Amino acid sequence: MSWKQNDIWVDNLRGALIELSDIQLQRDLWNARVPGRCSSYIELYSKLFDDFSVEEFVIKFKEFNLSEIFYAEATKLITLLNLYDEKDKSENEILLDSEWINISEMAKDVLRVLEKELY
Repeated sequence: MSWKQNDIWVDNLRGALIELSDIQLQRDLWNARVPGRCSSYIELYSKLFDDFSVEEFVIKFKEFNLSEIFYAEATKLITLLNLYDEKDKSENEILLDSEWINISEMAKDVLRVLEKELY
């Protein structure tokens, strides 16, 4: 993969982490309050795991000159996301769920490390 492709991968993943780390942004996107943009829990999860391959990215962290700190924080976040059970919850219930809020806070930590190390 070329560096240009890697840059796009990082930028796309960063965008998904920005959404994941901001409950108010999620609320606005998931309730179609942002003109020209919308999202949902399923769409955000799909962006992270299917579109932007967050697990593969974290495995390849050294190729991006990211630290062991990034790896540890991102691995914790991925584990929390994989364990999260959204079944039988509306998107508004997810946004109020303490477990989801914890995931969002963990995403802030991962985003902070990513931005410090790459931007």
